[in-house]
Parts: sequence; structure tokens; C-alpha cells
Amino acid sequence: MTSQSRLSRAMALMLCSLLSLTLCYTVNAQTDFSNWQVSGPGATLTVQDGFAFVTYASAKHEPITLTPAKPITIRDEARHITFNWARQWGDCDMTVTVTDAAGQNHDLKCETSQADPEVVLSNFRLAQQFSMWHTVQTIPFGKPDVSEVNKRFNAADAKKVLNLAWPRPLKITAIKLKPVLAKPGKRWGGLYAPPERIAMNDRGEGKLVLTNLSWDTVDSKDADFYSMLSDRLRFGRNLPATLFVDDLVVAHPKIHGIQSLRYQIQLFEGYTGRFLWSTDQTIDIDLRDPISLFKQRIELPQVPTGRYYLKTLVWNANGVLLDQRNQQWWVAKSPIATFDSTPVNKLGIWWENGQAATSRNTEKSSDTFTLHTTDTYRQSLPSNAKLHVTVNDFNEQSITTSQPQLQDQIMVRFDAQPGADYFAIAEIRRGKQVLDQRILHIGKIGENPLNTAVNSQSQSRPTRDAFLDHTVQLQPEYRVPTTFYDGYYPWYNHDDADAYEKWLQQAKLFKSPTICVKAGWSDVEVLPGVYRWENLDRQVMAVRDTGLKIMFAYTPYASSPCVPIWLQVQAQQDHRGDYKDRFSYRYSSKSPGYAEGRQRFWQAVAKRYGHLPWVIGYRIYTPAITSHVDPHAGRMGYSDGMQQAYAKWLTARNLPVEPIAPLMVVDGVPLNKVPADFSKSWQNTVMFFSDCIIESDMSLAKAIRAVDPTSLIQIDRKNEPYAIERMIPQMAELDIALKNEAAPVFRDAMLQSMCIQGGVPYLEELHRHVPTSRSISDATSYFSSHLSKSIFWLLRWSTHSFEHPGNHPVHGNFAKPHGYDYALQSVGAWQKYIQGDYLEPDVLVFGSRLSNQITGERRGYYHAIDGLLTYQAMIEQHQVPAHFANEHCDWVDLSKFKLVLLCGAVQDKPIIEKLVSYAKRGGHLAMVADAGTLLPDGSTSDLRQQLANMPNVTTLAAPQRMKLQRAELEWAWPFEHDRKQIDTLLAHANVQRPAIVSTDSDPAFQVQVRKTADGQKVYVAVMRNWHGWYRNNIEFEEQLAAKWGKATGKLQLNAIASGKWQVKQLLRQPRDLGIITVTDAPVIIDLTAALGGEVQIYEWVKSK
Repeated sequence: MTSQSRLSRAMALMLCSLLSLTLCYTVNAQTDFSNWQVSGPGATLTVQDGFAFVTYASAKHEPITLTPAKPITIRDEARHITFNWARQWGDCDMTVTVTDAAGQNHDLKCETSQADPEVVLSNFRLAQQFSMWHTVQTIPFGKPDVSEVNKRFNAADAKKVLNLAWPRPLKITAIKLKPVLAKPGKRWGGLYAPPERIAMNDRGEGKLVLTNLSWDTVDSKDADFYSMLSDRLRFGRNLPATLFVDDLVVAHPKIHGIQSLRYQIQLFEGYTGRFLWSTDQTIDIDLRDPISLFKQRIELPQVPTGRYYLKTLVWNANGVLLDQRNQQWWVAKSPIATFDSTPVNKLGIWWENGQAATSRNTEKSSDTFTLHTTDTYRQSLPSNAKLHVTVNDFNEQSITTSQPQLQDQIMVRFDAQPGADYFAIAEIRRGKQVLDQRILHIGKIGENPLNTAVNSQSQSRPTRDAFLDHTVQLQPEYRVPTTFYDGYYPWYNHDDADAYEKWLQQAKLFKSPTICVKAGWSDVEVLPGVYRWENLDRQVMAVRDTGLKIMFAYTPYASSPCVPIWLQVQAQQDHRGDYKDRFSYRYSSKSPGYAEGRQRFWQAVAKRYGHLPWVIGYRIYTPAITSHVDPHAGRMGYSDGMQQAYAKWLTARNLPVEPIAPLMVVDGVPLNKVPADFSKSWQNTVMFFSDCIIESDMSLAKAIRAVDPTSLIQIDRKNEPYAIERMIPQMAELDIALKNEAAPVFRDAMLQSMCIQGGVPYLEELHRHVPTSRSISDATSYFSSHLSKSIFWLLRWSTHSFEHPGNHPVHGNFAKPHGYDYALQSVGAWQKYIQGDYLEPDVLVFGSRLSNQITGERRGYYHAIDGLLTYQAMIEQHQVPAHFANEHCDWVDLSKFKLVLLCGAVQDKPIIEKLVSYAKRGGHLAMVADAGTLLPDGSTSDLRQQLANMPNVTTLAAPQRMKLQRAELEWAWPFEHDRKQIDTLLAHANVQRPAIVSTDSDPAFQVQVRKTADGQKVYVAVMRNWHGWYRNNIEFEEQLAAKWGKATGKLQLNAIASGKWQVKQLLRQPRDLGIITVTDAPVIIDLTAALGGEVQIYEWVKSK
């Protein structure tokens, strides 16, 4: 053993001793498990040295309960219960039960399973790299901030808010574990391979370890130090950031017991930043022993706020390099502003100035880089150690190799191509053993022209409307077959050219006119100004002679994040200061340099490919929001960059500067019990969030158009963009289409209606991913056609399911054998159907975004608008075609409608004036429930007083959840108004339904009617209501049949002229119904039996 190794071992042992003596450093009042008991099938509890080992064997998956000998009183200021937890095997959900002073029990979900947020590792393809140890916290239960409550509410409501908090003191009375049946990849795997884990879960078996049960008394925003190891889902609030040895290396399946390992950790100020710190330790450890792992955990130094990069290496006792990994560390709060970095010569060996990556802008054909070693380092090496230097390109092809003599400075020169990146690798070897390693990622800034002879003047594109109108397009998207981490860390090329070619051939078979190809910022601009175009060039040029058109897109973000690792962006924080995401690195869209960098990247894409005739456009996306996980509502975030942008936003409007308003929630209490928040602080905040969306999207679209003026642009509506309808006029001006993120979901119909009225096409996306059934294809096309001139939906293609249809071995959301075939076969019927024009509705549902933000969900969802239930009821249950609008829709003319249904208690004065004017001109107005009773400041509106005694104004009771004949429809929100009231309203307003389907089944049917401009063809689409939502869009025909069975009904067509009509059923069970003579509408025909989501299309052709 070298002197360096002996010193490292001694330091490690000293560190372990210190850690074992300071286990309480994390806590305010730590408790142990010495006096706890466990109950439940096969449950045992053993406490050793402060660690509680729990095993269970619950064949029926009954819960396991741990209870203290006496309840543990929590400090009144506590906000989360925290502990450390290691799962060795078995999957379970975990909650902590607290009892309040009134004797009420509350089960607090933990951030370990289906919690807040759920730790679901299906997207972390390398989940086996995670330590068995987690930092765990419950969902928050802190008391409201009194000063914030008093600022936002009047005295009476403030008292109500404060009284909603659980009465103190709170006491911990139990920890509950619920064994679950988890599929491979879905939950934490521990040490066992998936087949073994499945068997254990089937038997209800598990083993886990708990320690350091405590609580904290501050939110992250108020902590002195808060950080997140984003690649390990591990946070720390007033705790040192911690790595475990099994974060660095996987236990070898054939090695058990204690083994000697050496690990090295290097810390950098960002991927391209300076070297800051390192540690090199040799330890004896059992990688399967949770106590050994916990006691030898590794603390990272306290550093200023920022985004950091970690490089780790691990060797065995023989000096063999076992593993090397890369991680991101985000520090959001820190008490220090500077950090005294370790002198780079302490590394002993380093490239240049010790950084991990660098890029240069030089016209020279060759570059020279310097490797440094110190005399002390050289003397510590074995006599037979040799230096090997290799420079590889990103395809791992060697550019140069050498074995120079070890000395103070070694100059390495190689030819570097402009716009290319390389890896300079210095290894100290003893034979085949790697004793040490340093890697420098090198980029050369410069132009690397696309190798094509295509004339840049030859591009000719259709306009947006010419591209979409009266077309049916199912657009396959290439899903990159790669690991989650590849996009974070731009090492060697992982692109699978064969997989792309296979997908391209399948897309051709699918006969789509366009395809979607990923242009990922993090995949291409691997270093600042260095663009790795090779893969994208190959993919683009492969399409040249296929007849297909390319739409570039950012997705799939599940496989690669949208932001390069070198960019110093701020992570998103919720109003508590927490980084809530467990999916990818979510960034703040107001991070300095983010918007400019994103625009430069997309302009580079447009400049390189925009002139190619087979490149048609770009799909960009609304900025990410904080994860929406109960009980938090996702928002644009509260990072420093957002706070600074908000201060400028307020100043520009001559408003007093204040922090972004948090959503006023009371922890543990449903939001609908919290009084309405009429404060200007909250209203300003949500308008600022909306402006952030508009500014981000429009600035990027304009940046692309500056380079590629005729490009088609689609904006991908991510899940919670605040009041995105405010962007419709600008999208219309720039000929942009808006794409939905998750379909088929009828709640999108509100936004779809607003877009179409504003001259913006609304496009769909099949979720989840591929057509699992005929019904989901039907439902997606049906919703896409709603009030639209086209049918367009994105298809996240899976080459595996296309080649091997049926249930996927891991996920249930893959196609049955008929999935792709039916989607393609049905296009012809839909193409005929979409040749007709939709009938302009006579009814408008006028909702209120403002009302929902003040008194309702208080989110930015596309559907978080008061009026949703009425709009859904009118179309789905009452079969009344209707448009939708709210206070932001200045382009909607009320006079076009015979009947307006007003929804939402809160309406501002300009809307009240419009409604009064509409009614005075004779328009029929129905006020739903308490619609229009309040102004935005909470005072009473005079709307009803102004409309009093008008015969064309009435009231309508709120929609009620339907009493279904069968079981409740999951996620369907089946609401309806009083049917007699609706019929009376329609009669008074002289509104006739174009068609009606009568049935006695649940789910019922909805119907759409279209006509060609000459009136010679009428098309009717009848859909049995799609019962699902995002989470159960994966159901197959047999599941639909088992749940809801088949049902039929009678179609009554009112919107048809007298005469003879040739009638055919085009979709599902094609049939010729012969000539039907219509004397006076209506005409009635029998429908064929249908499953949920099934669509039948009928064509009526005027016969001469």
C-alpha cells in the first residue's frame, strides 16, 4: 500500500468515527426506534445502533404498521417529518400518521413511493445506479404564514384561514407501509433483479431500514442551506449534501461481505467551470450493508448557490477501475458567497486549469492542450506505472495516442475540426490496470457546413392553413432509444443509426406526410458554441428521398433534457423553495442566459436545415413549470431569476415591488375550504406567469422566423401554462398552430374552441404514446376534429411495439396487434369526414379564468377555467354544439350566438358591460349558479341588478355529477344540467341541435355534424363517450368491454334538407344503408353497437 493510500484509509476511518458521533447534526429533536413496535403479517422489527430493520411477508398485501411506545410530540413550528430510509427489497407505499390536538389522525405521504412527488423510476433507465438510501420527507403540514395571510385576506377570512390549520400539538403515532405490486422499473429496485423483485412483490415480501426520524422547522426558502443531487433524487435542507458509496458503484453480484474500495470525487463549478474540490479515499465497506453505507456516507463541501458538476471514479483493491459516473448538484440556498477552491495541483494530475470541459474559438487546424503532473504525485506511483494519452472523437474513434514520459507538463497536439468535440484521456496504467484517470472534454467552435448540394433558394412551403385544412395527419415521432443520462452528459455517441432507419421505414409504411425528428439542445450543442451535428445531419439527409417532411421538435424530453449541462440555469423552485421534480432537471425559464441560448440554438437549427425542401417546420414548447404533485399546484416557479423578472414586471406597470405571491394553501386542508383569494398580489402573480409563457414562446418563434421566414411553427402546450389563451392573437398573427400535450381528453375542447375562434389550429397528441386500442384512435381523431378544419395528432412511435405488438413486458401502454393497422386503416373514413365543414354553434359558454384562479383550483391549467363542467355537459351529455370563451377572448363576438351561458362567480367590469349589451340587444343569457355575482376585488357585482326583469335572461342551476347506472366513470367527470331546463333554454333561444343520439347506456354518446360547402354531402360522427383520461388511456378492447360493455342507440339527424340521400356507414362496420328519403327532418337511423370511445361515421350524399 502506498503512503497516499495509507493516509486515505486513515482519513476515511477518522471520518467514519466523526460521523458516528454526530448523527444528530441533521435534526432539531431526533428520535430513535428503540421503543417502537411493529404489527402486520410476517412483520418483524429489529433495532441496531439507531437503525430500525423492518421485514414483512404480507401475502394479501395488508399494511404493516410501526408504532412508538408513546406518541412523539412534534414542535409546533415543524413543517415536515424527515428520516433516512433504505429499501433492500420489496416495494411499498409509506405514510406517517400524526394525530392533532383534537384527536384527528392524518396520514402524511412520503417522498418515497406514490407521494409528493412520487419516486417513480421508469424514466431513470439506470435506476440500479441509485443508492439504497433515500432522504425522505413527508408532505408539508406547517402552519400558515400569519403575515402573508393577513396581507391577502380580510380580517374575517384571515381568521378562517388560520383556524384551518391542524390544532397543535401534533404527535407522531405510526408509520405505515403498504406492500404493492410494482412492475420492473416503476419503483426502487434495491439489490434485486426485476424477476426476483416481481416475485417478492407478488408474495408481499419486503425489507427496509429506517433511521434519523426527526422533523424540520423551516421551508427550503428559509433554510441556510438547501441543495438537490438531481441525479439521485436526494435533497438536503440545512443538511450537508450527501453521497453514498453505492451511488458511485454497483455491488458486484458475486462479491459479498466487506471489500476494499478506493473512490475519487471531483467537484467543478459547472460542467465547463473551474475545478473546486476533490476527495480521494480508500475504505473497507460492504455494499449490501445499509449501516456500513450510511456510516461511511460522503459529505460534499458547502458551496455558493449554483449548478455544479461531479465526476466520480471507483477502483477495487487491485487498482482496477470499476465505475465512473457523472452527477449534477444544484445548490439553491447557501450562507456563503465564495468558496476557497482546492489548489489544482492537489489533484496531482490535471488537464489545463483543472476543468472538466472547455471550448475554444480558433482558426488553427491543430490544437495543443497541456497535461500537468506534480513531483509528489509521480513519486507516489508504482515504478511500473505508465502514462497513456488518447484523444478520441465523439464516436470514440482514436485521433491520436501516445505514451509520453511523466513530467511537469506534457503537451498534447492533435488536429481538431471546426464544430467538433473530442475527449482527451490521460490514464496512469500498470499493465491493464487503470490506476488513475483524467478526462478533458474539448470543443472547437466554428462552422461545420452541411454536406448537401440542395439549393438554398429552392424551398417552397405551404402556408399553415394549406398544410392542415381538410387533411388527416397522424404524425410519427422518433423516440430515441437511449438511456436517460445520455442527454445530460455528452460523452461518446450513443445514437443508434439502425434504430432510426428502422423507425423511418415504419413511418413510411404508416403513410404519414410528415414525421417528427428530435433536435435536442443538450444533444447537439454539447459545449458552448460547439454543435455536434453529425447524428442530426444523418437523420435529416436520410429523409431526403422518402417523400416525407420533417418537423423538428425538442422531444422526447424523457430521454434527454432540454437544457445542456454546461448552461448555468437555475432549477425551478416552488413557493416553499423546494425543487420538486423527480423526472428531469427542470429549469427556471427566467434563468439568466436561458432564453438567449435557446433562441441561438434553434436559429442554428433553422440556419442549417431550414432551406431543405423536406424540412417543413419546428415544434417548440411552453416553458416548464414546477411539478404538480399533491398538495402543490404547479406554477412557473419562485427562483431568483423569476423573482428578479417579477420585480421588473411590477415596476413596468408602476406597481409596488414585492415577492411572487405563493398560492395560499393550508397544509393538509383541501383548497376548496380555503377562502377565495381576491388579493392583487395573487392576481398580479398569475398574470405575470401568463406573460412568462407568452414572452418565452413568442420570442422563440420570432427568432426562428428571423432565420427561416416561411417555416411552420407549432407550440406544444405543456401541462400547466397559465392562461395560454392570451397568446392566441399573437399565434394567429404569426400563423402558428397550438398542439395539445395529452389526448384524448375532452377538457381540451375549451382551449380548442378559443383557438379556432381566434384563427389558430389546435392539434392533438395521442397519449399514452401508441394506439392501444381502436377506441383510443377513434377518440383522438374525434376530439381533434371538434370544431376544426383538420385532424392532426402526434404519435410517439415505438419500433418495439410495431414489430412485437401486444402487452409490453414492462409497460401496459403499448399496442395490440391491430393498434397501428387500425389507426392507418381508419384514415380514409376520417379523410372523407373532414372534407365537410363543421356547423357553427349557436351557443357560447362564457367562463371565467379569473374566477377559477381566485375561488377555484387556482392553477394555470389549460382547463382551469370556471365553465368547464357546463361546457363539457353541453357537448357530451346534452349534445349541444357550443363554443367557449372567457375574459381574455376579445376576438369572440357575442352577437354571433343565440344563447350565452355565463359561468364563474367572478367577472370583471368590461365583461359585465359586454354581457349587459348583449342582453339588451335581445341575446338570450343564462347565468349558471352564482355566475357574475362578484368583482375581482371581492365586492358585489351589479350585473344581476342591471339584467333584472329582462325576459331573455334567466338562471340555470349548477351542473351536477350524473347518477350513473353502472360504476362511476373514472376520470370522466360526467356532469349534466337539468335536462328540462336545457331543453327550455334551447327552445326560447330558437336553438336546434343538429343531431341527437338517444340511448339508455352509460357511457352515452355524443355527436358531430359536418356539411360540404355545396350542401350535397352531410357527415355525422357519433362517439360513445370516451370514459378515460391520461392515466387510463392504455386500456385495450377487452378491458373496455369488461368495464362498460357494448351499447347502441338511435341517431336523430335534424340538420339535413329534404330529398333523397344515399347513406353509408364509413367507419367501424362499413355498410350501405341505401337511399333514405327525407321529407321533413328529423330522420332516424339505428346505430351499431359500440364500446367506449368507438366512433361511427355516416356519409349522406344527396341523390339526384
